[in-house]
Amino acid sequence: MSRMTHILIFGISIFLATSKAFAIDTSAYDQCMLQVLRTSRSEAATHLMQRSCYALYQNGPLLLPREQAYHSCILQSLPWVKEPSAIVQIVSICSRQRQM
Repeated sequence: MSRMTHILIFGISIFLATSKAFAIDTSAYDQCMLQVLRTSRSEAATHLMQRSCYALYQNGPLLLPREQAYHSCILQSLPWVKEPSAIVQIVSICSRQRQM
């Protein structure tokens, strides 16, 4: 085989190996979104939780542990909240925990 063929085969194998590692878990993402939409009481909270679902289930492998903790905190703490002041406080607390 020529050198170019070896390089091409190597490149394809690397692509296939990494694409499986970064595969999107659409069923988990869909479940997260359904939960968000089912429990949401505020447009602002819905938006924040949708961002967290996207971050965790579409970009999960790329997140740092502190980013994962922040988005998990948002998803655990915001359902059922409708008061804007409570949303702001929850986001602030989740952000502070993220820095730990």
